[in-house]
Amino acid sequence: MAIVREATKDDVKTCAKIEKQSSTESIEIIEDEIEKQIGDEDHFIYVAEEDGKVIGFISAEWQRWNNSVFIDSLYIDEGYRRKGYGSLLLKQMIQKSREIRAKKVFIDVEAGNKNAIILYLRHGFEINGYVQDFYRSKKEGNAVFLVLYNKYPR
Repeated sequence: MAIVREATKDDVKTCAKIEKQSSTESIEIIEDEIEKQIGDEDHFIYVAEEDGKVIGFISAEWQRWNNSVFIDSLYIDEGYRRKGYGSLLLKQMIQKSREIRAKKVFIDVEAGNKNAIILYLRHGFEINGYVQDFYRSKKEGNAVFLVLYNKYPR
């Protein structure tokens, strides 16, 4: 059974290897970015573990100026995809956004990444926009923007 926990500096290399499976960035740049996020009070990063092995992670930035959470990464190791781990991590980040009373959670996704778009839609996100040529280094340069609006009792 998988557990979700906050990432630590010990998770940097494993998370970077998982992200590298889907990224054109160098492993050094990925490691540097993850390391900066861990311990930053405006970044939240969680890992999913199965039998003590990190198999995926999610990271997001709390944008205080508009009280929103921007998910900048959600990666699952290739051998563990389509088994519910992405949902597990996404639920944790949505819960965190509600704990800090963020108004919304948003993400951009490659337009061709249908599985990711479906995942977000299943968790209450709405398609909010489409931008052509958004990504400079990806074969699919177009992006879909999705938003989840948190609702709180008044």
